[in-house]
Amino acid sequence: DGVLSTRTFPIAQRYLHVRTAGRGGRLKVIVDGFHLVREPIYGRLHRTIDDPNAHWVTFDLQTWLGKPAYLQCLDQRTPDLADPHRERSQHAADAWLAVQSVVLSPHPDAPRCRDLAPLPPPGWSTLPNSVRLALDALRTAVDALPVSPTLPALADGSGHDSHVFVRGDHRRPGAPAPRRFLQALAGDAPLPTGPGSGRLALADALLAADNPLLARVFVNRLWHHRFGRGLVRTVDNLGALGEPPSHAELLDWLAGAAIANGWSTRHIVRTLVTSAAYRQDSRRRDDAERIDPNNLLLHRQNVRRLDAEAVRDSLLAHSGRLDPRRFGAPVDLPLDTLIDARGRPPRSGPLDGEGRRSIYLAVRRNFLSPFLLAFDLPLPFATVGARNLSNVPAQALALANDPFVHAECARWADRLQRELPADDPEPRLALAYWQLFGRAPDVEELALCRGLMTGGDGDGDSDWAGLLHALVNTTEFLYLR
Repeated sequence: DGVLSTRTFPIAQRYLHVRTAGRGGRLKVIVDGFHLVREPIYGRLHRTIDDPNAHWVTFDLQTWLGKPAYLQCLDQRTPDLADPHRERSQHAADAWLAVQSVVLSPHPDAPRCRDLAPLPPPGWSTLPNSVRLALDALRTAVDALPVSPTLPALADGSGHDSHVFVRGDHRRPGAPAPRRFLQALAGDAPLPTGPGSGRLALADALLAADNPLLARVFVNRLWHHRFGRGLVRTVDNLGALGEPPSHAELLDWLAGAAIANGWSTRHIVRTLVTSAAYRQDSRRRDDAERIDPNNLLLHRQNVRRLDAEAVRDSLLAHSGRLDPRRFGAPVDLPLDTLIDARGRPPRSGPLDGEGRRSIYLAVRRNFLSPFLLAFDLPLPFATVGARNLSNVPAQALALANDPFVHAECARWADRLQRELPADDPEPRLALAYWQLFGRAPDVEELALCRGLMTGGDGDGDSDWAGLLHALVNTTEFLYLR
């Protein structure tokens, strides 16, 4: 399910011939950097490959002579339009694509007239015998390597300067625009691109030791996730239209530390969480609130609500169902019967997501988890630097009524009864409080819990599940203090 983009070439001949084989693959000719997809005008630039035998595919590029182009290869099976539940972007497990030769020619059948077997390199006959034996051995070893099931996700293209399109019309190219760094930051100085596309030179310029711009954005987002608010509150905009930093010197110091330590996320996070500012509690002091009501000077810790994924993962952890394994295939979400949209998956996943952490749940933008959405899970349409944090009735209703919450509370009750089978409920209550809140219950809380237990229907399992469900619906569970 990979994509390979070959190097850019000028269309100097009318026909492009590709010797290929595969099942479920597609070839696309990308002209002027544009993905021309509307059929039938540009349909000849897209071809589906569904023949495992090697054969030639020919593209007629008469309309685009002189334009820069590149060949895009995708091992992606064409969707079955008769099946409404199959997504257009879904890849088949057996899809594959192989490309042997790419030839430009003025004639539509030129490649078929000659043998394209690999020829010896120039000067082969003059090489010493030992060198030729070594090259033969290397070729044999390379041929014996297993074929990768995927293609590289990105390959560097050849370097060329694009034209400025007059009024955005690609049919009216203007003057060439040389590749360079951001003009507002570096002026008109060109990038030392070398023979490549310039991507590497751009990355080197962004990550240069004397350029703190990217490092400031990096450490500001790490600060935002630890403290609930960045040193620059507008984490997606550190420019003139964003808010100024509350601690400019601290931001620069952290940026320098990130660069000096190889952009190590672990180093910066360790620096933040071991600081005196992070280890403060969130209790308010009247004198400090009068001086710093918005807590810009960090005189206390900010109260933060758990993210949607943390709420779900916490319930799994308390019930003992959380699977700590790393990596693996995504887990399908249980499908809501009330949602009927385009691209509906053919099967529904388990209610608890097989116990996997929320990061491993499959994301389908038309079929998102209602439980996670209630707790401000971002919509997967664009990147989100800072999530919305709301406190709305839908969250209480989700914790009170969602089948996932009921199932995990019941599993948690069974776990407590197995670990502490004694008749006295106080040790279980103490353990539940330590697991959920990180503290022991006080006398008043013990009395309330006992009253809730005696007000049940007499079924011990149901009483414990109901009690744990009530504890989960408290503010203390949802907020970090």
